[in-house]
Amino acid sequence: METSKYIPNQLVRVGFFFALMLSVFSPTAQAKSIVLNLSSKSDTSSRSLALQSYESLLIEGITAVSGDNSTIITSSSAAASSQQNNSVHLYSNVIRTPENEQEYYWITPVAAFPCDKATQQCSSNVVENKDVSLSYIVLPKKTQYQDLAEQLALSASEFKVSQDFASLSSMIVDDLSSDDPNVVFSYGILSFVGALPADTDNLWVISDLVPLFSEVGERGEVKGLAVDFVNSVLSDVGMSPTILFAPWQRIAKESITKSNVLVFSIAHTEEREHLFHWITPISRNLHGLFGVNQSYYDNFDDVPRTLRIGGLKNDYRIGVAASHGFFTQSYDSWDALVSAVFDKQIDAIFASQGAIDFACDVNKQPCETIEQIAPYQISSAYLALSKRETSLVVVEKLKLASARIKRSDEFRQTANKWSEMVNEHYHFAHYIENGVVHLWKKQQ
Repeated sequence: METSKYIPNQLVRVGFFFALMLSVFSPTAQAKSIVLNLSSKSDTSSRSLALQSYESLLIEGITAVSGDNSTIITSSSAAASSQQNNSVHLYSNVIRTPENEQEYYWITPVAAFPCDKATQQCSSNVVENKDVSLSYIVLPKKTQYQDLAEQLALSASEFKVSQDFASLSSMIVDDLSSDDPNVVFSYGILSFVGALPADTDNLWVISDLVPLFSEVGERGEVKGLAVDFVNSVLSDVGMSPTILFAPWQRIAKESITKSNVLVFSIAHTEEREHLFHWITPISRNLHGLFGVNQSYYDNFDDVPRTLRIGGLKNDYRIGVAASHGFFTQSYDSWDALVSAVFDKQIDAIFASQGAIDFACDVNKQPCETIEQIAPYQISSAYLALSKRETSLVVVEKLKLASARIKRSDEFRQTANKWSEMVNEHYHFAHYIENGVVHLWKKQQ
């Protein structure tokens, strides 16, 4: 088998795109270098060399999808790079197991191999009644890398549904299949164990209720933009189930105790990270302090502690404000909270831009005068899948379906019609980018 065409510069051209991504999506972690640690180079078999090259080409494909045009430089010595301060390591060929599940952000699966339990660590929930190792590209799980990990994972799914990936995967299979007839790509995974099963017939689909995204219609059905998106994803994987709805407490309980529970739209938080496979974001919301005729601060920590901060009772943000030394006041309703800032009972509301736009009644109050005075953080609401005994291949099947739907003309038209309706009837700031609704005004 000819392998030289896979092994030129690609094996070492892996670098500064990740440094750029880290600076954009995780400003708290300023890395001097990022190293991609490829599969072991001590194995010089044709399969291993081809796999190393495929890993590198996969990374280059993810880079291209992201739209980054920066130069990729040589960074082939992990040992040397690890000595640099603040270097960040992206690893390939990491076998996913129950023991290391919480150690990494699992960016995208690379390959599935036969596994001998007597001598190897095997992955769980890949193929029923068969021992398989599933390798991934990963980032170490550190809070400051979460945004970077999300961006890489989304770019990976988008690349894997592209024509470029179809061409790459066909070339890899053509060259490897002469030595191994079981080689095939299944759901973006290079499989050395044949086609990988991904049964989605037993998914249980539950929605949290969010106005305009997933709400109960006149006939008791769930409707909204998020519902339209999820229905399209389910249709793509050959399903047409009834979408149920429940409060978050019920969703959390079912997700912890049962497998194959597909839920939306739930906030992706650090506390919930280990409970779900995070399939794709549906919306993003900008949280911060909002007031009338107040000075603007670039950072939350710069806001004077003399400001009086209001929020809803039992809202986590009231606790955040109090822990930062602010005087806080809680209110029973959004109407009372918004009225309090106009009546000067408080100086600022700790909320999201979307909540402010929903809560303020333009017919009663000068809502346009409420402006953000300091950002806090951006949160994402996701389509997610319960982790308990749920197939990792099903996870990838849903990720790829989500990427296809977000690229489709049909969903773009659906989202644009929804946006026009919102502009006409609700007048709250938003924009749609890469299939995700951002609930704040787009910066020019």
